[in-house]
Amino acid sequence: LHLSIRRQRQMCIRDRSVTLEHLTPEVYRDLAELTEELRQGIRRVCSELEVPVQVTGLGSLFGIHFTNHSIVNYRDIAAEDSSLRSQVFLGLMNDGILMASNLVGGLSTALGEEDVETFVGALRRVLERQR
Repeated sequence: LHLSIRRQRQMCIRDRSVTLEHLTPEVYRDLAELTEELRQGIRRVCSELEVPVQVTGLGSLFGIHFTNHSIVNYRDIAAEDSSLRSQVFLGLMNDGILMASNLVGGLSTALGEEDVETFVGALRRVLERQR
């Protein structure tokens, strides 16, 4: 048993090392740029449909908040339109997009521009159905 645990630990260390070799500054930069495209797409759709939204995030992370007030702290998030958030969460799930129920997420290196377009298109369809 001890030998098995030791080998597992060595494999984990090796896997982490390989991961770090592949996650170069350029990969992180590309991921941040792709996520910014997603954030801009969300803002564009909501603007066109006149849905008040604040899109937060940094790097590969993003959050969708249905409010016209700036997000500064957790109280601002708590004051958003939770009914619309729930409807959008369920609508996205019905459209094949699974994300956290509070509409925050993160992109991975496995995703590309087509995935961003798919998400933005699904969000548009969901919001159009809410009208």
